[in-house]
Amino acid sequence: MSYARNLRAATLRHYRDAELLFENDKFDNAGYHYGFSAECALKGAMERVGLILDEVKVDGRDAFYIHFPELKRISMIHAGRLSQKIAGLLAKAQFLQAWHIKMRYAPDGSVSKPQCETWRKQTYDAVLIDARAGLSELAAGPLLALGATTLVFGVKQNQTFEDFRFLFSYLSRMPHPSEPELDWRRRFRFVHAKADPQDDDQETFKDKLYNVLADEAPAQEPP
Repeated sequence: MSYARNLRAATLRHYRDAELLFENDKFDNAGYHYGFSAECALKGAMERVGLILDEVKVDGRDAFYIHFPELKRISMIHAGRLSQKIAGLLAKAQFLQAWHIKMRYAPDGSVSKPQCETWRKQTYDAVLIDARAGLSELAAGPLLALGATTLVFGVKQNQTFEDFRFLFSYLSRMPHPSEPELDWRRRFRFVHAKADPQDDDQETFKDKLYNVLADEAPAQEPP
């Protein structure tokens, strides 16, 4: 059977599955899926800068079929075409260190919780780099540390709402202070970028945004 390719959807699916496994102390398979999430994120980002995965070669093999740690070599072979952030992440020796596709054959208990936590944090960084303009500059920690109103811009396209969903699913784990003025959920203001004032897109944007917030941050006021 032939399957369509959607690297962004695959990135989020593997990450969410990894999170479910991690929260249930299933570190072997959680670590495995974190690595695949990072792989899909980086391959998707590569495609968006013009690198065609079916044409890029690493040791004579299509990059699409390359996994970590071999995938990191792309940062050296195509450094001039990759964005600085992607190349920088791949070039770090500690990025997904010890992760290997062959770990799927390993016995139970091969991945420790500290190791899995490291891969978890590194994968989160990779997934944010995969997001398009806006979310690529964000991380949960800095957002909450700002202590001020944060404007979040987005155009009406599916990836915008997928990115919002990922970001707020992560933020939703943060504590919700009892004092309303300290609640981080009240600091966000959303801006519909490139909106046509004569179009119905604005209402559609609000509806989709409301659905994301209702799922991922249910106490959030309607946008």
